[in-house]
Amino acid sequence: TVDLGEPRIVYNGSGYGRVSVAYLGAGADRVDFLAVDTAGGPVAGSQASFTASPGMTLVGYPAIEWNGSKYGLLWEEVGGGTAHLHFSTIDPAAAYATSDVTLEGTLASSVGGVTEYQDGMVDLAWSDDGFGAVWIYKNLTSGADVWFFEVDEGGTVIDGPVTLSTGTNAYNPALVWYNPDQYRYWSFVWNEFSSGMHLLYSFSYGCCWNPSDPDCS
Repeated sequence: TVDLGEPRIVYNGSGYGRVSVAYLGAGADRVDFLAVDTAGGPVAGSQASFTASPGMTLVGYPAIEWNGSKYGLLWEEVGGGTAHLHFSTIDPAAAYATSDVTLEGTLASSVGGVTEYQDGMVDLAWSDDGFGAVWIYKNLTSGADVWFFEVDEGGTVIDGPVTLSTGTNAYNPALVWYNPDQYRYWSFVWNEFSSGMHLLYSFSYGCCWNPSDPDCS
């Protein structure tokens, strides 16, 4: 029997994509994907799995989003004093073929110095041209930062990374894409623990089609 946890689900227009973590121990934890129909039954041939990189362990919960043709997945792994973000796509039109890109460099954080519940806190949303991601960057000296970036379907960063908040006890970030008329915004929300209270913060990041509009200033 395998312990399963951290489930997430997204609607694809005719069914659902589901992602969860299989806890196998000894660094062998696995991110599992499965497409299901509207009755909850599995779609044949849709199952896909992703394991942690050598020397790394999966942490927290994965995020999943649908862009109209592919699923995007995001999760974090830790090991050796660093943390990596993984971005993957799953293509139903290509027999559920998968990709897996390790986002390193700026998209990696030191582990330690803040409470463990800040590991693996990520969210993912689709814009007109890419997957936006928000996650908690763990800073050894000043606490936790909230960061954003956007990648195309191949995992190439097309915007960011952008720091939304620094030096806090942030956790549970979420984001959504907002595109009415001339406005193009990412909107974010997250918790911060401060002075004995759990507070809610929001933030917007983006631009306008018409910069001369007074609402864009």
